Amino acid sequence: MKNELGKYDIVLLFSGGLDSLLSAAILKEQGLSVLALKFVHPFLPKILELSERFYVEPQVGVDVLEVPTDEDYLRAILNPRFGYGSNANPCLDCKIHFFRRAWEFAKRVGARGLATGEVLGQRPFSQKRETIYLIEKEAGVSRMVVRPLCAKLLRPSVLEESGIVDRNSLYDISGRSRKRQMELAKQFGIKKVPPPAGGCLLTDPGYAARFFDAKLHGEVDLRSFL
Repeated sequence: MKNELGKYDIVLLFSGGLDSLLSAAILKEQGLSVLALKFVHPFLPKILELSERFYVEPQVGVDVLEVPTDEDYLRAILNPRFGYGSNANPCLDCKIHFFRRAWEFAKRVGARGLATGEVLGQRPFSQKRETIYLIEKEAGVSRMVVRPLCAKLLRPSVLEESGIVDRNSLYDISGRSRKRQMELAKQFGIKKVPPPAGGCLLTDPGYAARFFDAKLHGEVDLRSFL
């Protein structure tokens, strides 16, 4: 990191995939300083662990800060208030936790809001319009999150309404297709496209069975699955 937690305009929750990489590029093109915040947890596929080093810093030029998960995260995944998805994935509680922590970092660096690479309808459990708004509310960041790839399909964030982010330069992408994202990658000169970042291991049926067995026996901690 070059800025050493100086001042930034926006904190981007960075997953490691193309969508968050594009979101960083879109915001940077508007002249905004972006801190890409990557939460490192035991359920992150190994292929994504170094993606910011090879894809983000050299191609987009934004600072990346890796943040380890903590005991609050462990409590969230062991006893998710909103339950699990189809396997052991507590997507809503996980997102709420990360939004809360990201907002803490935003306040530390003087950022005006948060951003994500989310695409409306890309994930059936956590990227529906009503679920997006619920997550924001529960995390205490209602309307403080801009989603550059699908912003025009959502209510304007405070950042857009105040003119910090130009809403007219944002996009209306939805669904699971990556066609428009690949077109944008060419537009922004992104030649090395990272692998899809939706591979949380808790969504894998076999891995989920292992997780639930460990949970049953009280054997889950932040090092259990490293």
